[in-house]
Amino acid sequence: MAKLTESTLNLRRNLREIATQQNLSARIDEYLDCYFGDVELNDAVDASPEELLGAAVQHFRLGETRASGQAVVALYTPDFDRHGWHSPHTVIDVVT
Repeated sequence: MAKLTESTLNLRRNLREIATQQNLSARIDEYLDCYFGDVELNDAVDASPEELLGAAVQHFRLGETRASGQAVVALYTPDFDRHGWHSPHTVIDVVT
């Protein structure tokens, strides 16, 4: 496993704190560690922790609704009322 920078470790800590504040399940907390894995999150400089968490949670939820053996794709521009988070970017989620 690659050594992560202090700023990435801080960002991950922030993501967990936000997830706790939002009362997200422990499964999502575990998922976040896997989802971001060895990713150096400094590369996502234009995304806030809330946007990163929203994207990860939405992807998780899409995977939960997927039928076994089926791929599922979602294309959306997140808005808070519909998706629980906001971003000016269009998102493509793929779960296989």
